[in-house]
Amino acid sequence: MLTLFTHFNAVCGQKVQLMLHELSLIHSVHPVNLRDSEQHSAWFLKLNKKGQVPVLLDDDNIICESTDICFYLDKKYNASRLSPSTQHQANTIKQWLTFVDNELHDACSLLSWCIAIRPEMLNKSEQQIKQHLAAIPCEKTLHERTKALKLGTDLAWLSTAMSHYKVLLTKMARLLAKNDYLFSSHLTIADIATLPYIERLTILSFADMWQEYPEICQWHKRMTQLKGYTASFNDSYPPGFKQRWLSYGEQYQAQ
Repeated sequence: MLTLFTHFNAVCGQKVQLMLHELSLIHSVHPVNLRDSEQHSAWFLKLNKKGQVPVLLDDDNIICESTDICFYLDKKYNASRLSPSTQHQANTIKQWLTFVDNELHDACSLLSWCIAIRPEMLNKSEQQIKQHLAAIPCEKTLHERTKALKLGTDLAWLSTAMSHYKVLLTKMARLLAKNDYLFSSHLTIADIATLPYIERLTILSFADMWQEYPEICQWHKRMTQLKGYTASFNDSYPPGFKQRWLSYGEQYQAQ
């Protein structure tokens, strides 16, 4: 039995959801409330001591880290058909995923926090905010979240986050000028791992950033045909959530 522990708006969790649906794997989703720090609760830390979603439970086998989960699923249930087929492609895709999992993920997280999560956190009581921050085990993350809560869109790091996204889009356009997908004429894990970060731009009212690239628009249209696209980016969202985040992005751009 496959069980995915995630939050509906966690980009890393969306990667795994896409993978599960694309492979037509029967699974259940166990929601983890990130806004109430459930990922730092005792029961979840037994699954992942880092206190991060997603976590996949495959019977008694626990797999953490979204990219590792995607490769695990592809190897075990799909004969690695979405994984690199040559050593050169493996090296290239590894570099890409390292950029996505590190620089881009941090940029996406910071962008989300400063623009959309912060105003919702500020609606909580001072005690609730203190409890949320106190539960963060990573000193680096705690420092970033504290700064983001204090400064919001005035945070100097925000411009760096936007720069990482611009680098991503430029690289994507160049790659997609050669192939229908990022590294091949067919879908790979690299495409699945990248899509949630493009969707995050959309939900924050930054769709214009990627829509100015025709190559990315064509790729995105193909990606919307994935089996799990609607489930991952529409059906899993509670009523009003996406509209609320869109409005936060619009307010930021109107400043």
